[in-house]
Amino acid sequence: MMGKGEGREGAPTPAPPGAPPAPPMGPAERLEFVGITKAKLLLAVGVGVPRPAAFMFFGIRLLAGFLWLVNGLVKNPWNGWGYFPEWTEKFAENSPIPPYKWFLDNVVSPNLWFWGWVQFLVEVGLGILLVVGLCTGFAGLVATAWAANIFIGSVFVPGEWVWGLLAFLAIMPLCWATRAGRYLGADAFLRPQFLTDKRPMVRWIAKWTM
Repeated sequence: MMGKGEGREGAPTPAPPGAPPAPPMGPAERLEFVGITKAKLLLAVGVGVPRPAAFMFFGIRLLAGFLWLVNGLVKNPWNGWGYFPEWTEKFAENSPIPPYKWFLDNVVSPNLWFWGWVQFLVEVGLGILLVVGLCTGFAGLVATAWAANIFIGSVFVPGEWVWGLLAFLAIMPLCWATRAGRYLGADAFLRPQFLTDKRPMVRWIAKWTM
């Protein structure tokens, strides 16, 4: 049902000649005019979640995302993969885990170009997904596994700060467990639409990755 002075899609229609000008839209009306309703704003903060907790999840997600972005961009292909070749060698030299050491010596080291691209794309991709808040269930799970791999390789290197590695590893499962993109992230806006989509694959993505 259209209100007075509104067109079919909710946009204001020109006032008839001689009619007084319409009052200017306030902030709430401007948001609703572009499709961002109060309900969507509430959903973005997190329905049923205390606001401090929602902002905490948002902050953890941003921190994790920026950590991955920095790690990935430092090891870029235009910089000779950064410290990736050096630390791959250190991981292999100091690891007491035979299968892990064998994999680094015989699979990763001879193919640094390939694995350099893999680590660069994965880490930058994780950073973008977490900062934007998109598919954070999936991104958080991959980030946890990737951080665990870094921890296993780094913890045996002399001089490494173990507590820093543990802190890095600990925040990644939080992004997965809380689905942190549902709080001021893209998942908050996309998930409700995806869950009602007619295509089963889209609903599956919303249920398990957002």
